[in-house]
Amino acid sequence: SAGIGFAIPVDTVGRIVPQLIRLGHTVRPGLAVEVLADMYSRQVGVDGVVVARVQKGSDAEKAGLRGISVTSDGERILGDVIVAIDGKPVGNFDELVNTLEKYRVGDTVVVRCFRNKGYVDLRIRLQRVE
Repeated sequence: SAGIGFAIPVDTVGRIVPQLIRLGHTVRPGLAVEVLADMYSRQVGVDGVVVARVQKGSDAEKAGLRGISVTSDGERILGDVIVAIDGKPVGNFDELVNTLEKYRVGDTVVVRCFRNKGYVDLRIRLQRVE
């Protein structure tokens, strides 16, 4: 023993343990997106999570969430920056994950994104993610 302890919130335990017992694995809700490291949102000057890619056919894609795109000239265009979920600020990747874990697969959330110097709200149904 190295004398290191870990604390897990009781609501997390209450959600995960029954899944492990019943299914043998956890079922995590998510947006079906790939995101960039937190340092990129800081470079843009916005607290949030930069969406790099949105999974084809996902509810996030259907709702209009945008990842990074590349023009015919090879110029990269910034995707959406997720800044809040259901009005709760999301300043970085860990906050995004912690916020989404309070929901269930199939729940619909309002995702506020910074896009083109403004904000857009998208209603997205959460999907199972690995």
